[in-house]
Amino acid sequence: MNRARNHAGFTLVELMVAMTIAVVLVAMLANIIGGVSKTWLRSRETMDNYATARALINALDRDLRSAVIRQDLSAFPSGNGDLAFYARQFGQDQAGDSMRALTFVTVHLDEKDDVPTLERKDEPFDFQSSAPTWIETASDNVAPPSTNPVSRTMATGVYSFCYRFIQNDGSESTTYHDGGSDTPTTAVRVSLAILNERADAILRQTGGQEGLRSLLDNAASHADAGAAAAWEELLSSGQIKAYPKPIGEGLRFYERVVPLTPSGLYVHEIAAK
Repeated sequence: MNRARNHAGFTLVELMVAMTIAVVLVAMLANIIGGVSKTWLRSRETMDNYATARALINALDRDLRSAVIRQDLSAFPSGNGDLAFYARQFGQDQAGDSMRALTFVTVHLDEKDDVPTLERKDEPFDFQSSAPTWIETASDNVAPPSTNPVSRTMATGVYSFCYRFIQNDGSESTTYHDGGSDTPTTAVRVSLAILNERADAILRQTGGQEGLRSLLDNAASHADAGAAAAWEELLSSGQIKAYPKPIGEGLRFYERVVPLTPSGLYVHEIAAK
């Protein structure tokens, strides 16, 4: 009988030990699964962020490579930080009708429903009933009159968008230098700062959107060359670290240099004076 009691006692102890081990193993497994899940989510957010940025950069690259660079047409009129230029592209009017292959493209950073959004305006011309009045000198630096442009959203979560013109001597400027300049512009550097969806949602909850945009724009305006390098320095500073951790983890910077080439498109013949 004593043996039976001892056996029952040992069985109960063994059961408790086994249950304790099982609980520890389950906790360890849950911790491992949680860690893997977080890593997977971060990886997916990074890939989504990269896919968005790559699509944006490629779209900007395509537009800029088709830019019309001529002496008899205003090139890159400045204003409000917009990137504006004529492009050899077929546009569409508000009615959806296809137009001839000359479009005035404007890319600018806007805000829709409290979400930073990169917008693209398309102002096509048909050369038939609404032939535009061309600007005869690039120095006029004036955009064409509006022809009821079509605006499209390129991406959301873009917290900073900037560009710089690269001259043939390697210098950079926010001003376009035409072909008559001693240092004509040969390329455009476009830079994007993008926040992934989760980080963007957290930032909107804390109301820190305007502050982050100001930090990024200020760093870009004081950069000697590309904005991405200045943004990377900002990312490691205490200013960004003051934000919730997901903000710094979800912020990514992308940059590309796009060469510009003179256009062979006939636009307007300047009358001899």
